[in-house]
Amino acid sequence: MVTIGFRIPQGALEACRKQIEAKLARIVADVAVKTYNNILHQEFPYFSGSYISSWNINVGSSDRSYNEPVWQRGVYIAPREARAITLPSAYSKVYLTNATPHAYQVEYEGTPKHSGGWQIATAARNNTIMSYKFLV
Repeated sequence: MVTIGFRIPQGALEACRKQIEAKLARIVADVAVKTYNNILHQEFPYFSGSYISSWNINVGSSDRSYNEPVWQRGVYIAPREARAITLPSAYSKVYLTNATPHAYQVEYEGTPKHSGGWQIATAARNNTIMSYKFLV
């Protein structure tokens, strides 16, 4: 009878765990930024300009700030696209929120001119995840 055993040093396992968690944190941050930017580029039911201007992205807690709409050349201006964000850990949460009082109505119920919920955030999340390439 032959027995073969393997032993991996604890330090090597810990280094591997740290690398995996760092990679996961980068993936979560990237998916969140791409989803946020995808939200900003969809067509919106312009119930008001505050809806487009009040999308926020924040790490750790939701940003419930209401942003005044900016009107230029007959169009409401969306917030600037988010750039890369860094998460403290793979277990950090990234929140995409809209603090406009009627955001829930637009997202889930529709507007007076557009019946049915637009589900903009849901569509943006799905589009991002379906197009994301998880490279090892």
